[in-house]
Amino acid sequence: MLLCFWIWAQLNPFTAQPEIFDDLQKVYDVIVLEDGRVDYKTLKSRPDLIQTLDRVSDYASQVDILQLKDRSVQIAFFSNLYNVWVLRGVIKAWPIGSVREIKILFGFFTQENWNLGNQKISLNDLEKLWIRPLDARTHFLINCASVSCPHLSSQVFRPENVEDQMERLALAYLSDPAQNRFDPASGVWHLSKIFDWYEADFGGRQGIIEFIQKRVPDQASFNPRKILHIDYNWNLNGPTQ
Repeated sequence: MLLCFWIWAQLNPFTAQPEIFDDLQKVYDVIVLEDGRVDYKTLKSRPDLIQTLDRVSDYASQVDILQLKDRSVQIAFFSNLYNVWVLRGVIKAWPIGSVREIKILFGFFTQENWNLGNQKISLNDLEKLWIRPLDARTHFLINCASVSCPHLSSQVFRPENVEDQMERLALAYLSDPAQNRFDPASGVWHLSKIFDWYEADFGGRQGIIEFIQKRVPDQASFNPRKILHIDYNWNLNGPTQ
């Protein structure tokens, strides 16, 4: 029994280093506002909170990612890590009005500024290689520090709650009229660009329709005549000064 627990601890970063994720929750308790925005100014003024982000990032650089076999562990760990890296990247460049100001041509997401398992990677690499293939609903877990992104969750993701979190956050995003609108009278759905850029992740157009029908009660039996996509707002998802 002890041997089995020791093996599990090595494969599960939440067991091996639980205090890191407990401390990350304390960061979120301070910076995630009630309306879902992020208080970057306070984060910038709190070295103790920044140090916690750095501890998570440092820990990720030492993790043997090939040993993370459990799907729930992978989703929770990699999604938390993405959000931590975004927060850290914004704070490094603060004050800004958008992540697009940090590097041109979305360099904020494409530059290999981060370390995972002793390999230099970008935010796009983490999303494309380690997060998106696990579940389409991970799109609603990760936050790109922009108004049109799904809100940063106020709760740290953990293996035991990440399934419920994916469903809850998907529902919240679909229910936000600033991000998705459904107009049965005209037969048009106005959807987030997430459903355009990552259509294949949801199984194509029909997969998107079924994904939404399953989660939006008044659209359960409605097939849209047309799907349009709302322009993405890249302004920072929080007070800028």
